[in-house]
Amino acid sequence: PDASPGGIGGAARPGIGAVAVVNAAGRIRRFGGPLPERRSPVDAPGPARATTLGVVAVEATLSAGQAQMLARMASAGMARVIAPAFTPFDGDLVFVLATGVEGPVDAAGLARLGDDAATTLAHAIVDALPPPAPWQVLDAGPAAMLGHNNLTAMIFTVTRGRAPGTMARHRRTPQWLAALDGAPFGVWLAPPGPTPRDPAWVEVPAGAMLGLAPGTWHRGPVPLPEGRVGRYLSLEAPHTGTDDHEEQDPATATSAP
Repeated sequence: PDASPGGIGGAARPGIGAVAVVNAAGRIRRFGGPLPERRSPVDAPGPARATTLGVVAVEATLSAGQAQMLARMASAGMARVIAPAFTPFDGDLVFVLATGVEGPVDAAGLARLGDDAATTLAHAIVDALPPPAPWQVLDAGPAAMLGHNNLTAMIFTVTRGRAPGTMARHRRTPQWLAALDGAPFGVWLAPPGPTPRDPAWVEVPAGAMLGLAPGTWHRGPVPLPEGRVGRYLSLEAPHTGTDDHEEQDPATATSAP
């Protein structure tokens, strides 16, 4: 859910657009993802080696003072998705361009525009991140799902062994798996794609949970050590099992995407 450094990203909405160049000292939080862990001092870069630069363009007509205020309000978008933001290691800066296509704004209009600018810049910063990994082991347990809405909890019992076989995926929705007793477990995983190719065996340590990006092929969980009975929690969108479920055997799968 987080990454640093990022790259170059952009976002737009009616009347406003933003571009961000991201190489932040802090961690970047994807919208709806878990809060990033705090960096230890040894992870901090040296002075002047990190920064986030933003350019916000609006169609309104602004005075120099209004543009300066808008830049200050837009910078709040950094704090929404970077933790920590504005550190001693960052040279964070926001520029504002006013095209004058639309007329001038009053104080109330500038306040609304500033909120829109912060939101748009935050989206541009997140857009700078590389695509999320198909799967991720999370050490925060179920608390890592705070911020994800409309999830259904399913509890099930598993006795299967490690042998590979038919794998499943949910094309449109993510999924999280955790052992109810906190025991370690294993899962066969393959990246998103029309067929499950080159499955990898991934072991999730005790007390952790596994997050799967949409489309990730999986078979499991498998209780560890093998031979024991495991009870598991699956967090997923409602009706995932009926409306967004596909199964294929990696050895014979030939379906189109």
